[in-house]
Amino acid sequence: MNWRTIWENKGRLNTHDLVELDGFEKSRIRPQDVAGKIKKLLEIGDDEIVVEVGCGAGMIAQYMTCRYLGIDYSQPLLIKMRKILGREVLNAEAIHIPLRDKSVDKIYVFSVFHYFPNLVYAATVIDELKRVARKSIFVGDLPVKSHSHDHLLYDESFFRGWRISAGFYNPDRFNAYLKLS
Repeated sequence: MNWRTIWENKGRLNTHDLVELDGFEKSRIRPQDVAGKIKKLLEIGDDEIVVEVGCGAGMIAQYMTCRYLGIDYSQPLLIKMRKILGREVLNAEAIHIPLRDKSVDKIYVFSVFHYFPNLVYAATVIDELKRVARKSIFVGDLPVKSHSHDHLLYDESFFRGWRISAGFYNPDRFNAYLKLS
């Protein structure tokens, strides 16, 4: 399965439904609740610069009131986000974020890590997140088991030193939070 093709095809759908565009149409997710929990956990202030890596078409971004920047590798999804939400976005891979060291306050990544090719790639992404963020990082919706054999699975020990919490909507997932300063 080629995840890039799947997400680019999602971005070409003739819809403005951000839940469908971001691949949650068969889930019980409540995007406003997820955004609220991320904002509360990271203590996001409206004046802070916050980056969402793997932003898709903006299902969570629509509820962010901070100085927001979305990053995704799917150009069609970014085009949808610009059209629907008018948000600032960058087309880039999670493994290479085109921002300066410690240039943003906080970074969050939600429901993205299971699409990575392997744990080495995931560890490199974590290093990249640490390079760019000044205050904190949130990685959410990490599967310990999944309905898809194509999903990369995680164990909490992969996030040693991070604060671990239960997933927001799926009991087979967990979240990891790291305070940097």
